[in-house]
Amino acid sequence: MCFGAALALTACATPPARYDAFAGGMAAHAAGVAREAERVRLLPWPAGPGAAVAAPDCRNMAELAPGQRARCAVERRMAVTTLLSRHAQALAEYAAALAILGTRFDASPAMEALAAARGQAIALGESLQSEIPIAAAFLEPVRTMDGPVGLRPALAYEMASHGWQLRQQLEIQAVALEWLELRRGDEMDEELRRLRWSIAHLRRGFEVLTVSDGETLPHIASAREALGR
Repeated sequence: MCFGAALALTACATPPARYDAFAGGMAAHAAGVAREAERVRLLPWPAGPGAAVAAPDCRNMAELAPGQRARCAVERRMAVTTLLSRHAQALAEYAAALAILGTRFDASPAMEALAAARGQAIALGESLQSEIPIAAAFLEPVRTMDGPVGLRPALAYEMASHGWQLRQQLEIQAVALEWLELRRGDEMDEELRRLRWSIAHLRRGFEVLTVSDGETLPHIASAREALGR
């Protein structure tokens, strides 16, 4: 760990490993969510009265035949899983840009990509909140994240200004995965459970991302282990 006289003015000569590891963990998680989205996209349509009718009006579920209600449920799972995959990919892109801030003295090449990925992740997270829905009161209270002495200035600013937003997006990802797992029916699929464990460990890793490699890397390793990658 590095020490300096003032916050964020002294940087480690050897870049810490945790930022690239977190980016790699988020990329692996996003790839897992993408595979789950593709699996759900290929699910067979349910059988039963009315199931063969294309695109029923799912706003009035009580008026639909059982097969139509089942079809609506599958369509909603497809929509949520696709949205979740896009959200996970935006988080992975954000983590990749954040790694540049944490490992390089000149972070300017990453700032545009960082802001774009952050904005995309937040917008998609809001869409997930609306689609499921997830009430804001259900999420953890906002808590700022401050970097320790020795943190690179651009990274210190990003975490202090926007760290709470990304913490919230990781939580939204976790809640959405839980929502999907509760609606998988009798499918014998373990991918959602692995993804839930993965995001739980990545969330813990993000909480201590600015602290030290020793604090962060075990959580990233656990996320990889949960994914089997």
